[in-house]
Amino acid sequence: MWPFTKYSLLKQQNQDLRQEVLRLTSILDQNGPVSNSVTNCQEKAQLISVFNLLPFRCWLKDTYGKYLLVNKQFVKNMQLKASDVVGLTDNDLYPPEMAERFAKDDLEVKATQKVHVYKETRDDRSYESYKAPVIDFKGEIFGTCGIERDITYQKEIYNFLKDERAYLTALMDYIPFTIILKTVKASLPGLTRPKQNFWGSAVPKRR
Repeated sequence: MWPFTKYSLLKQQNQDLRQEVLRLTSILDQNGPVSNSVTNCQEKAQLISVFNLLPFRCWLKDTYGKYLLVNKQFVKNMQLKASDVVGLTDNDLYPPEMAERFAKDDLEVKATQKVHVYKETRDDRSYESYKAPVIDFKGEIFGTCGIERDITYQKEIYNFLKDERAYLTALMDYIPFTIILKTVKASLPGLTRPKQNFWGSAVPKRR
């Protein structure tokens, strides 16, 4: 049963991460006009503290795509300090194709003024990022913020469960006696062939 437990935990982490993006956006929105430049020392220290508490890559950009803040995880494999990234753009940090893709994401976030989820594969690793607009007290966008995490393990668990389900389905189709699998909600995700033959065309479809 461990794969199902692991998958449930990963699913909960996914929901928690969505909430964290919304929380960070809320914190930024509440800081008022000073946040337009993120120059207030106390405010900046608070934001850096929040960012560095997260075990994921986090960042804050202005409307021109320049980085205002990044956390320690962001620069972990870059051989840079977080302060070195401030003022740079994706063009300074990534290959042209990747930088162009990130810029396109930012444009979409600003245009829709909604949180967007993006997934991509880099260097045989899978990543999921949540990007959100940051709006000032006037209701105007002054930047975007984002969180990115490695979901390689999550995808491996998903593929494992998918393969296990396919194996179980194939196995049930060749069992010569009746077996019914029921979920806790009493739905019927699986039936062996004898039971299917008994119900005929009225047999519930597998989900």
